[in-house]
Amino acid sequence: MQQRTIKIDSPKQLLVEGTDEELLFPRLIQHLEIESLQVQNYRGKNNLRDFLRDLVDVVSFDSVESIGIVQDADGGAQSALQS
Repeated sequence: MQQRTIKIDSPKQLLVEGTDEELLFPRLIQHLEIESLQVQNYRGKNNLRDFLRDLVDVVSFDSVESIGIVQDADGGAQSALQS
């Protein structure tokens, strides 16, 4: 996984798989007037495990109340659920 700095700016985290989701969800969140939700791109399903390991090591991780994970079903719904 590409080295990056992860920042936690909100108690609610939404982890998304790619750039399309990274562009879509902030607009949707704004439209729905949802507050205190930060979108972070883990850059592909193969990087999720490493991203989560890095996320829990962030000093401010103890402020996180909830985490949602978005993954698209490019290979079909069953394979997305299994992964």
